[in-house]
Amino acid sequence: MVKVFQLEIMRTGLQEEQPRNAGSDPRTDQSAFLDSKAHYPGAQKIVFRICGHKGIGGLLGAQLIGH
Repeated sequence: MVKVFQLEIMRTGLQEEQPRNAGSDPRTDQSAFLDSKAHYPGAQKIVFRICGHKGIGGLLGAQLIGH
């Protein structure tokens, strides 16, 4: 986890490039959501990405970035 000013970046496990370079076929999905209700002032977007084994399942890693 790294915090630069008000931006927080977190990562655990592998990113998509690492298992792909090892000969695996990973699948990565990304989603974005708000850290509070949209009608509240100051709501900030958080982006969440997960990487897993395509076909056989299993989580390989996750990344998150937001304020």
